[in-house]
This record gives sequence, structure tokens and C-alpha cells, in this order.
Amino acid sequence: MAIQLYYGIFFGLALLNVVLVCFSERMQNVYRLLLTVSVLIGNVGYFSRSISTTLDSAQYAMKLTYVAGCFVPLFIFLLTTDICGLRPPSLFRLVLTLLSITVLGFACTIGHSDIFYKNSELVIENGVPHLYREYGWAHGFVFFLIGLYTILCIGIVFYALSHQNIASYKTAAIVGVVIVGAFVVYAVERAFDLPVDIMPVYLTLCSYIFFFLTNRLNMYDINGAMIGSTMNNEEYGCIILDRKKNFMSANPLAKKYFPDLANYNIDYPIRLKEEDKDDTRYEIISWLNSAKPDDPEVPKKYEVGGRVFRFRIRNLKFSRFQYGYLLEFTDITKDERYVDMIEHYNNDLQNEVKEQTAHISTIKDMLVMGMASMVDSRDNSTGGHIRRTADVVLIFAQRLLLEGEGSGYNFSKGFLNDVVKAAPMHDLGKIAVKDEVLTKKGKYTPAEYAEMKKHPAEGAKIVRSILTGVEDPAFVDIAENVAHYHHEKWNGEGYPEGLKREEIPVEARIMALADVFDALVSKRYYKDAYSYDVAFGIIQDSLGSHFDPELGKIFIKCRRDLEGLYDYYKDHGDDANETVERRRVFGSGLLEETERIA
Repeated sequence: MAIQLYYGIFFGLALLNVVLVCFSERMQNVYRLLLTVSVLIGNVGYFSRSISTTLDSAQYAMKLTYVAGCFVPLFIFLLTTDICGLRPPSLFRLVLTLLSITVLGFACTIGHSDIFYKNSELVIENGVPHLYREYGWAHGFVFFLIGLYTILCIGIVFYALSHQNIASYKTAAIVGVVIVGAFVVYAVERAFDLPVDIMPVYLTLCSYIFFFLTNRLNMYDINGAMIGSTMNNEEYGCIILDRKKNFMSANPLAKKYFPDLANYNIDYPIRLKEEDKDDTRYEIISWLNSAKPDDPEVPKKYEVGGRVFRFRIRNLKFSRFQYGYLLEFTDITKDERYVDMIEHYNNDLQNEVKEQTAHISTIKDMLVMGMASMVDSRDNSTGGHIRRTADVVLIFAQRLLLEGEGSGYNFSKGFLNDVVKAAPMHDLGKIAVKDEVLTKKGKYTPAEYAEMKKHPAEGAKIVRSILTGVEDPAFVDIAENVAHYHHEKWNGEGYPEGLKREEIPVEARIMALADVFDALVSKRYYKDAYSYDVAFGIIQDSLGSHFDPELGKIFIKCRRDLEGLYDYYKDHGDDANETVERRRVFGSGLLEETERIA
């Protein structure tokens, strides 16, 4: 029973190898499949002979073992040529196949002729069958066949070892050891009458060794690794390395732009010469050599040989096993040129749009300031008020930006720019007020005062109609709020809506301080200009009633700059407004581009 178990184990292992080959996820190799099937048939023969009870059944089992004896060497030879990167001529392979078939044909004469076995006898000792045989002249072809394949395989291995750029020296060395071992096993079995055959053990071991060797070959095979790509794609290149960053393979495009690859030996690391450090290819290889198994596949662009490529490192894995790296690169020169052309066109278009937008914005600003001038010319009490308050808001906005979070407010530059831009529009509604009311020098009657209090709402309508479709919607809202609510008071006693505290938009609270300050320090038909002390005293006393108390405290900090501004007005007389206006920059970046007036 022990003998049957011995042969049965290797029969089972051979069967398992066939299953592994058939269900391997890697690209199938027909020679590997034929090898495993031949080994399985041979093991079936050895196992059948171990349970034979008649001479006929034992002879039939021996015929099965010779299937392996004749074809396993053939398929090992063909696998060796594949592994070593060689392909024998078709005629040569046909001759070898016919030779193996011929020898198998001689083996099939067992029991019918004495050319292969002169005599054979089945003896059962202690329940174990033994087939004693005397070889005929034709059996010598088996030894010749095995010797021929051994010599051919060893020759191929030595060729591969001397030309390491066609095959892995490690793989070739393993194949060489396996082939020599097979010949030694066969010779030992012929020389000694062993109680059991050791060839089933070696055949099964060989089939597993070639299974793993060809698996490794398929892992790094450039055709198998390039899913969805072709070897000769003129726009696609790839270099394959093993886990230790040793060179395994490269396609023609890679060798075109990295000529040194043609001279690299398989299983050796890629290195560039020290004098190539300024070459882009050196940077690429350094990037590849520094890759780690878990590195993300982040693409990079490099220019090589006047072409632009997108490079990417991929991890080559089988299940969870990391077995190598793939450096793939795609020629994107055409795409880059197209993108450059589009970007150039877009830049030209953007510049043209900016110019047209700036032109429209300038026209809009001129329209707004023209309307403000119309209000100035109609309102005898205003006299440059619109322009002066715009400068006051600018100084206030600079202070608010400087105070930042410490003030309780954290206004963005964009928001404050918009408030400064909106300031000249705050009294545009006066253009809709009747002349007899707007130009009246005496005290207003209740009806006239009610008429005057309409100007914030009218101003809001005018601002929205002018700006909609020309300015950003957020700026339109700010400008409308400034015009609509700059007469509202913190305590709710202002107009036109009677809003209070935070109900009043913050841009309108900012405008209210600038509006009242100018009214205090400027001469009107009904009063003289107040001194700075009196004006700031009134504002101080009105914090929490008329004005936002926190914003008012920050406004008072602007005193030195505001006094400088109004002293400047006094020194320049009628030209002051125009001079100050020339220092104003309307548009984005207002706070950064405008110097503080001192």
C-alpha cells in the first residue's frame, strides 16, 4: 500500500498542477499546459503500474509513462526557448515533434513486438507488482531523445547567460539546473535497480518549477502587462522593473527615447551615467528608482527628445503581491501644442474681454459721477458732498482692513472695495427729488421733508437699474443698500424703513458715518462748518443711538487721516475735488492701489 500511496501522491500533485495552469489568471502558455498534461499522463502510468495485477495492464501503464518520457523533454525544451527569449524555426520544431512521436510509437509496441522490450514479466512480491523487462534495440532512442533535448536546452541556457539582455540570468540558471537534474535522474534510474521510480517525483517537481517560472515570465511580459495598449504604438512607451527595481523589459518607443535600455541586462538595475545628470531622462530614472510600493500613481510631464510625454508609475500586483513596477509614458506633444494654442487664444480673448469690460466700467463710472455732478449742481447745500464722502469711505475702509478681527468685524478686501466703489452713488436718489424741494434754502415743511426722505428709495432703484447686467450681483446689492439705508439709525429712528441695529446692512452703517461727518465739517447754507473737535464730539455722543457703536469707535481712529483730507480740500479750494478724484482708483484692488491720504 505504501508504494501505491507514493505514486498516488505524485499523481494528485500532477493533477493539481493541471488545474492551476488551467485556472491561472496570467496569460496562458500552450507549452506549459502541454507539459503539465504530459506529466499527469506519466504519473497516471506510474500509479496504474503500481496497482496492476496482470502483465497486460502493467505493459499498458508503461506505455503511459513513455508519453511523459517522450514529450516532457520536448515541452521543456520549447518552454526553455520561450523563457530565454528565443524562438526556434518552425521546421526544427516539427522535426523534434516527429522524433518524439516516433519514439512513442516504438514504445507502443510493448507486448506486441520485441523491438522495444525483448521480454517483460510481472512479479508481485508482498502485494507490490514489479515489472521486470529486457530492453530491445529501439529503446535506445529514448536515451538518445533525452540526451538530445538535454544538450539543446543547455546550449540555449548558456546562450541566454552570455546575452543577458534577452533573458533573466536567474531564470536561465534555474532552467539549466532543472534540465541537468532531469538527465541525472534518468541516468541513475538506468544504472541502478531502485525499488521505486524517482522520475515521477522529478517530473512533478519540474512541472511546478516551470509553472512558477512561466508565471514570472508572464508577469513581466510586455504584451501581458499592457492591457488595452499595443507594443508598437508610436505614442505609448513602457519600461518594466521587478520589485528590486531591476530592468525586465521595454517596448520600442521606450528604447527610442532611452537608447541605453537596449544595452541593459535583464535583472540588473537601470543607471545613467554621471555626466547625464542634466538630462531630463536622468530625472525620470531617478524618480522611477525612488518609487515605493504604496506610492500613488501620480502622473508627471517631461520633455524628452523634443517631445512632451506624460509619465506614470504603476504598481504591478498579482492579488496583493507586489511583483514589480511599470513606467508608462504617452506622447502628448500634439495635445500640449493644442492646449497651448487654446490657452493663447483664451488669453487673447480674456484680454480683449477685460479691455471691453474696463471700457464699459469706465463708461459706467463716468455715468455715475456725471449723475452725482448733476445732483451737486441742483443741490446748493451739497457742494461736492458726494465726492468727499467717497474719499472718507476710502480712508475708513483702510482703517477697517487694518483693524481686522480685533475690531469685531473681519471684512474682506473685496467687500470693502465694493463699499468704496458704491459710496459715490449714495445720494443719486436726489436726482428724482423736485427742484423746489432740493434747492430750497429755508426750513422744510413736513410735506417737503417727506418728499426729501424719498431719495434713498429712489436712489436704490436708480443704482440697481444702472448696475444690473454690468456689475457683479454682489456689488449691485451693496451699492443698492448704501443708497437705500444710509439714513437709517442704530436706534431705529432713521428713514426710510426705520431699521435698527444689525437690521441695517453694514455697508449702509459705514456710509452713514462718512455722510454725517462730511455734513458736520462742511459749510452749508444753513450753518457754518463745525470744527473737527465738535464734529468728532457729536459722532462720539451719537454712538449707540445714530451710529453702530463698534464701527463708530473705529471711525474716530481715522481722525488724523480725515483731518488731513479736509485740510487738503481747504488748501486746494475749488480744485480739491478733482485733484483727489485723480488719486482714486475705481475697480478691483482699490485698497491696495490707493495711497493713504495724509
